[in-house]
Amino acid sequence: MKRRSSRLRRRLIAAAATLASLAGIAAWLLLRTPGWYRTAARVEPDAQVVRDEIRDAAQAFSDALMVPGDFAVHLRDQQLNGWIERRAEIYPMLDQALPPPWRRPVVRFRDGAIRLAATYRGSTADIVFSLDLGVAMQPGAIVLTADSARAGALPLPLGLLDRLLSHAIDLPPGRAWRGSPAMRGTLRDGLKIGTRAVWPNGARAYEVLNTEVRPGVLNISLRALGSAHATGSRIHSPDDDPFSDSR
Repeated sequence: MKRRSSRLRRRLIAAAATLASLAGIAAWLLLRTPGWYRTAARVEPDAQVVRDEIRDAAQAFSDALMVPGDFAVHLRDQQLNGWIERRAEIYPMLDQALPPPWRRPVVRFRDGAIRLAATYRGSTADIVFSLDLGVAMQPGAIVLTADSARAGALPLPLGLLDRLLSHAIDLPPGRAWRGSPAMRGTLRDGLKIGTRAVWPNGARAYEVLNTEVRPGVLNISLRALGSAHATGSRIHSPDDDPFSDSR
């Protein structure tokens, strides 16, 4: 009887030690700040440099739309994170859109995916949450779909984020911002973003032909469609269904 009791006690102690070790590993992974996030979050460019970069990029895009034909845009995540870091000084309204518990938003381009990350300020600890979005092209749409999620370095089942990922979006052209493309769907099943839009500066219409996400850079192939008025573009019309070809 004593042997059985002693054996049972040893098993219970071993099980408790195993559970404690697993809990410790999980806590370490949860609270760990990924190296890629730490590096990206260190980017602190001068506000004036950011203003100049945004102005130059906008002007280059406007110039490209003035010439009929195809062109390409290469967006690097390091530069984009610099713009995001200075958002409070450049775009105060964008900074206010981020809920107070969240800080240090970061974007990272990976092979075929875009990683979005931010730090959540908890009462006892700060945790870095990240979400990977797969990027695919369909006729008339760019499709973003949730691929994976992490808390720190700990993988999270997407089911835990179902309420967030299943939030339905249905915006006609021009609703999200002036000249914006249509958006429809959920991040769980696929959020479709129309490939046609209008650049507000000069009301020039354009179409996204292809997107390629590579480590550190997002390559976008576009086609200038000319004046939105001259081409008879219905980009702002709620009656126009930009996803009719992708169904």
